[in-house]
Amino acid sequence: MMKLKYSICCGLDVHKNIIVVTIVTTNKDGISEYNQKSFSTINSDIQKFHDWRVKNNCFHVCMECIGKYWIPIFNYLKNDIGVCLTHPKYVKAIKGRKTDKKDSKWIAGLYEFDLVRCSFIPPKDFRQLREIAKKSFSPTDYEELVESRNHMERVILNEINAIAFLAAQGYDISSLVKCNNN
Repeated sequence: MMKLKYSICCGLDVHKNIIVVTIVTTNKDGISEYNQKSFSTINSDIQKFHDWRVKNNCFHVCMECIGKYWIPIFNYLKNDIGVCLTHPKYVKAIKGRKTDKKDSKWIAGLYEFDLVRCSFIPPKDFRQLREIAKKSFSPTDYEELVESRNHMERVILNEINAIAFLAAQGYDISSLVKCNNN
């Protein structure tokens, strides 16, 4: 029998306009109950998702980190819970009649038994991002995440690209302090 790691956790299937969430709650007898809901990606609905998750005592979340749609959700969640970002190859469901609800349930089911390999934990603030960019940082999981065949283009992680990315996402970058690399 597999060992249960999280008695309450959730899996997210994040898209541009919708987040499909499945909270799995497993009792002491090993019986799991699944609770699913969908939320839009506007801020008020992300807040509703947060409140619903807290109401269900769910403080462990797992989601795929493909594309860029996971970033605002991660930024919203990172301050008060543990978020596992995983490469899609680690949570790929069996081919067939796939739906967003089935995908989020699959991710939650894998995560509750610690069968998901967290690929990359983004830094919590820009200073940490800058420090990572300065170091020779190349764990296997990170390389797999940024590998060119998984994305349309490969971008070198440096301060200029990070600032441009933040600006493109709508963040106010006027208060950021650029470091001098002498």
